[in-house]
Amino acid sequence: GAGLASFAGYVIKSGGASKDCGKFNERLNNSGIFFDAGIGMEYGKIRLNCLQEDFDKALIILRDVLMTSTYDGRAVNLCKSQIAEFMKQEKDEPGAVLKNKFRALVYGRFPYSSDRIVMDGKHRHGQGYALYGVTLGGLKMVNVDDLIKFHKKYFRPQNVILGFSGNIDVEELEKKLNNIFEDWCGAERDDFRVPPLNDGFSANSGIFFIPKKDLLQSHVMMGHIGAKKDSGDYFSLEALGKALSGYFGSRLYRELRIKRGLVYSVHGYFDWTYLYPGLFSISFRAKN
Repeated sequence: GAGLASFAGYVIKSGGASKDCGKFNERLNNSGIFFDAGIGMEYGKIRLNCLQEDFDKALIILRDVLMTSTYDGRAVNLCKSQIAEFMKQEKDEPGAVLKNKFRALVYGRFPYSSDRIVMDGKHRHGQGYALYGVTLGGLKMVNVDDLIKFHKKYFRPQNVILGFSGNIDVEELEKKLNNIFEDWCGAERDDFRVPPLNDGFSANSGIFFIPKKDLLQSHVMMGHIGAKKDSGDYFSLEALGKALSGYFGSRLYRELRIKRGLVYSVHGYFDWTYLYPGLFSISFRAKN
């Protein structure tokens, strides 16, 4: 599910996909190689940046992460405690509660309705990392074996696209990749089906309230289904989003904050996705 995938991405980002998370991060620190990873609602990614003289080392690190199906139990438990701590704080943050409720109302029983939380900078590896579908109950149940099974099932050569940029000789790179990944065997492709949006999708229209009487300000959000990122209207809709609230003098900010002083903040944007239409929403905070 989305929760396990998202959690696996967080563990990989922390270096916990290796047998020894401490040694993995020490390798990165000693070489000066930048490493990042994550798994979202539609795809996962691993990114490395390095100096040209460290390129071969970076390829080995990439190979180890992709082909390793052993996770560091201590690192997994640390990631679980970090996320659980943040989730307990997040449940009292009205903006986050509102966004997740809004997604659930728009998407209904469709998988995109999963709760989304974004880790903050207090956690070493978690700054800006978005978690989808992760629950406190799910965190308690997930273990190293679950992560290993997930890794073996989805981290396969036929599921991966490799991209490189820099001062690289293509023929030489191809030889290196064939040598480094020669033992990476792909299993049979899963009968994975991308469900149509109407499978469980039931948008709810109306006005909905989340009572929170101890707040001095209200959070309001409105919107509807948007468009896919490959839509022919992508650039015009992006321009519309920027005109609405993409900068200090944008229309919503100018009219509601500067001219009328009605809100503390206001945002309007398109949340883009690839496989299905994303969301369009406008939100603001105002005094009760």
